[in-house]
Amino acid sequence: MSDCQLKILIVDDEKHARDKLKHFITLYDTDNKHELAEAEDGLKALELVKSWQPHVLVADINMPHLSGLELVKRLPEDNKPLVLFTTAYEEYALEAFEVDAVDYLLKPFAYERFEQSITRVLTRLDLPNSMGEELTSEEEQQYLTHIRVEGRGKLQSLLDLDDVYWIKASGNYCEFYTEKRSFIRRGTLKNLSSRLSPESFLRLNRSQIVQLNQIKSVEVIAHGDATVTLKTGHQLKWSRHYRAENGALFEV
Repeated sequence: MSDCQLKILIVDDEKHARDKLKHFITLYDTDNKHELAEAEDGLKALELVKSWQPHVLVADINMPHLSGLELVKRLPEDNKPLVLFTTAYEEYALEAFEVDAVDYLLKPFAYERFEQSITRVLTRLDLPNSMGEELTSEEEQQYLTHIRVEGRGKLQSLLDLDDVYWIKASGNYCEFYTEKRSFIRRGTLKNLSSRLSPESFLRLNRSQIVQLNQIKSVEVIAHGDATVTLKTGHQLKWSRHYRAENGALFEV
């Protein structure tokens, strides 16, 4: 991959959707290093995967002859490309991540959202980014972007972690609080925290984690502890032990 960083196969039955993706890749690929191919349905894409062996597959889900999900399930296990799904339907998200998709782009999506996805691909492939800079060891680590949770009636759904305001340990479960409701997932906060990006989440104490962009203010109180006030008005305790570990994030 010296001269051509990535071989990207775009699969969509709508030409304007393929053209949009090609335009986004051109914007990202300022050095013209990536090689592109396209297919208008899943069957033709499957043939191209076997003959051309792309590194990345950007596929629509709803297509004639063979859906994007069925296409991915038929891919050869050896030298299997990384997959980005594009679709106008949210209900396929859970199944998309079950087939190990790197990302799930909900149409219509802007260039900035696509750029995030390609960056994740480069991280997964351990390649330089579009500016020619090497990825740091922290960027190489794969952090969660979505997580499977349960709501009322124990119906499972896929939760985007960007929508989570804060997380609380509750016995053998973790509770995820969003703008309108909460979700639960079996597991410990310790195991979960190691899989969350430190650029997005802050461990406050033994039982609580907060989304950094939801913090409104931080006030130091007695004995080195601090009170973290969220934009929602909720107040959480930031213990002196965890402040000592990550307190450099704030000047308080």
